[in-house]
Amino acid sequence: MPNQHKIVTSYQSEGGTSIIKTEEIEGTVSINVEEVIPGGATNHEIDVAIPLTGLKGFAFACSKVSGQLSSLTFTELTLKTNSAGSPANTFTITPANGIAWSVGDASIANPVTTAIATIYVTNAGTADANFVARALRDATS
Repeated sequence: MPNQHKIVTSYQSEGGTSIIKTEEIEGTVSINVEEVIPGGATNHEIDVAIPLTGLKGFAFACSKVSGQLSSLTFTELTLKTNSAGSPANTFTITPANGIAWSVGDASIANPVTTAIATIYVTNAGTADANFVARALRDATS
């Protein structure tokens, strides 16, 4: 049975929430990373293989680790792929603005331009952050 991931886009207003688009993707390899990035960490290394060949979709998201003192701050994570000094791609994600892409989304090109072997994560805040990476690929293509 293939692995299935789903990307859901919604729109919310005072009138309620509307589902704009749902895309279900299938592949043979599901990649799932969940890691706590300590407050103040610079170039925290996460080894993860996300090849471009057969890539069906991916998402990067983050949130503040719950239960921490309210005086500790967290606003964003900076992600660098494959090199901390000369990254292939650099992304900034926030709890309200992660990144999601799928092969079926014709409105946006894949923002990952090179296969990923390592992600270097910087947390400029003082609070620990949850980092989540999800990807789905088809190893047969």
